[in-house]
Amino acid sequence: MERKDIYDSQQDNLDKKRKTKKKWIIGISIAVGVVVLGIIGIVLGLSNRKIGGIGDTIKNSDGVEFTLVSVENRKSIGAGLLQETTDGNFILLTIKVSNTSKEPITIYGGCVDLYNSNGVKYENTTNLSINDIIMEDINPGISKTFQVLYETATKTTEEDYTIKIGYSMYTSESDRVVFKLK
Repeated sequence: MERKDIYDSQQDNLDKKRKTKKKWIIGISIAVGVVVLGIIGIVLGLSNRKIGGIGDTIKNSDGVEFTLVSVENRKSIGAGLLQETTDGNFILLTIKVSNTSKEPITIYGGCVDLYNSNGVKYENTTNLSINDIIMEDINPGISKTFQVLYETATKTTEEDYTIKIGYSMYTSESDRVVFKLK
């Protein structure tokens, strides 16, 4: 083989490597761009979410309205044999759900998530003396009012709490309504 042929062969190999490297760089750049745009879209979508307070009504994209009717801090719940006390605090939420959609919905207590200012999630507590959401079907045009109870270490006046409400375990994060408890 002549020197020129060897040089041409090496040059072809270098050109192929450069083209492959260039394709990888372009592919990675596109992937990073898509991820960044996705994150920006999520942030913008969540930042446009309406956050309600006590007495506010928020309608989700499915046409279901949620109203945070009241928030109470208590040391005990119930009376007599049904009375339950805590060393911490009970947060009792009263929530009205109005089905203004065209389809029946099912709601239960697990659809209401309570978070403190550090992002800690609290599970709801059941008590026979409150009108708890166990599992309830709500037909179109019907409204129902429920109570949800949480046991926490602090009162809503001592720490910021937020609730996120869906109407089923399949409600997407972006379609859940949000209320601040202060």
